[in-house]
Amino acid sequence: MQENINTENTDKEEKDLQKLLTNKYELTFLVYAYISDEIVQEIVTQLEQNNINSFYFEQSESIGRYDILHKGKKAKVTMYNIIFLADNQAIPNIKKTIKSNTNLLKFLIIKYGHNVVPKILDYKYPIEMKKYMFESMRIMPLELTKYTPSQQKKLAINIKRARLLGLIDRTK
Repeated sequence: MQENINTENTDKEEKDLQKLLTNKYELTFLVYAYISDEIVQEIVTQLEQNNINSFYFEQSESIGRYDILHKGKKAKVTMYNIIFLADNQAIPNIKKTIKSNTNLLKFLIIKYGHNVVPKILDYKYPIEMKKYMFESMRIMPLELTKYTPSQQKKLAINIKRARLLGLIDRTK
């Protein structure tokens, strides 16, 4: 009987927490390839500690390894993706925590779920997106990609996000 009451309380607390944290975000960041997964877990725990009441971790995954230009030099990096719930006031604290970490090269925080796109159009897969760019690294127009205007807009937004992270070069 006591166990049922405890499980009901924890379920209620979790539902209350999810009501408070209505915004779902996606944090994508790049770290040097030689950095281990323990440091990535350390980053997540650091985020949780700094934002105790306004951060709820959902999932984490390693996307892949890439070669990028960072500060004029070629670097091998690993991309990680974290999905979390947070309120709007917590985002500046999260950014401050991320910027203070010297192991992270670049990061991007976006709202999750608004821009649900197929894998081929997602910024986390730059090799697939390069098919929709000219050799001069310009985005192909709507007539050549054969996408609808809304899909073309999502493609352009995601190519710009990949450029921001350094996964796609700005010029050839």
